[in-house]
Amino acid sequence: MLLLTQSAALKCIHGGAVMVTPSPCLLQIDGQPALTAPAPAAATVAGCLTPVPPAGPGPCLLVGAILPVSYSTLLQIDGQPACLDTLQGMTDHAGALLVASPGQAFVTVQG
Repeated sequence: MLLLTQSAALKCIHGGAVMVTPSPCLLQIDGQPALTAPAPAAATVAGCLTPVPPAGPGPCLLVGAILPVSYSTLLQIDGQPACLDTLQGMTDHAGALLVASPGQAFVTVQG
């Protein structure tokens, strides 16, 4: 599993980009801060293509719940679990989250 960094490309299932603002972090990978819990919870989503009502439920605007599988059970950074490329969660309009790119390919974690 790869650690996620600020430059990770996260998307809603409809193609919207998740705009993650990381907490201040002591660990940087290739010059980018590593992401830790609770990120990307409450991050904004831009460019979701879901139609507005009545044609659809409306575009994803915010990241909602993040599942525990998204975070390392072994590695903590600044006292918070590190975000992994196993990220799973939902948006405010029932869109699943996808990791298009973790933002780095150097640091792996076994759990």
